[in-house]
Amino acid sequence: MSVCANCICEKQISLEDVHERVRSSMRLPGKPPKSSDGIRCNLCSNECILEEGERSYCGLRKNINGEMISRVSPEVALAYAYLDPLPMNCCAAWVLS
Repeated sequence: MSVCANCICEKQISLEDVHERVRSSMRLPGKPPKSSDGIRCNLCSNECILEEGERSYCGLRKNINGEMISRVSPEVALAYAYLDPLPMNCCAAWVLS
């Protein structure tokens, strides 16, 4: 996040502001949208309320022409996967004990 630990400890910078900047760089809202006039999303506990053109906090749903459009469905999923070059990393430590 490019934030100095001392700045955080000395409260010279707000973690909430940094979090919002990082999310904004990924075209995601900094906080769950709660528009007064919009469509309620029931995908998760954030219960976003999206006005026209607005994207949900998770980025999976968007209000397009008054309709909630989802990037996922029972048939389509989004996934992020990578090849772990060291399969015996700390995440698998519990298996060995």
